[in-house]
Amino acid sequence: MSKHGQIQNEIKSLGEQPSENRKLDTENKLMLIRSLVHAADICNSSRPFAIAKLWAESLFCEFFAQGDKEKALGLEVTYLCDRNQFNFAQSQIGFLQFVTLPYFKVISSVLPKVQEQVDEQSKNVEQYKTQVEEYETYLKEGNKRF
Repeated sequence: MSKHGQIQNEIKSLGEQPSENRKLDTENKLMLIRSLVHAADICNSSRPFAIAKLWAESLFCEFFAQGDKEKALGLEVTYLCDRNQFNFAQSQIGFLQFVTLPYFKVISSVLPKVQEQVDEQSKNVEQYKTQVEEYETYLKEGNKRF
């Protein structure tokens, strides 16, 4: 994720060019490959909701286990790893709206077929919105569900 913004900006610059002016030279091909590899890394949010949610919950189980271990060792808890701080549904909405959706929208400007992933992520945002209150209850209980 450390190169996320850089990759997004590179592909955005390519997407802003009229399609007839886009050169698929070696440099641009490598940029496209780099952007697609990164997209593959964060694409679980593009799956149908039930599958995307399972992947995200698995990730949060790992995050919270890490946070629990950090607390037990008296260390500062890493961001997103404190089970007493995060509403899972709300965090997924933020991740989709501010990380994955903008990224996939930029890619879809160059590769229109990627719009399918954008559409699925948009549906998932709406699904998570219906679950914010439920996950707020879990948060108040210490997110023991994870």
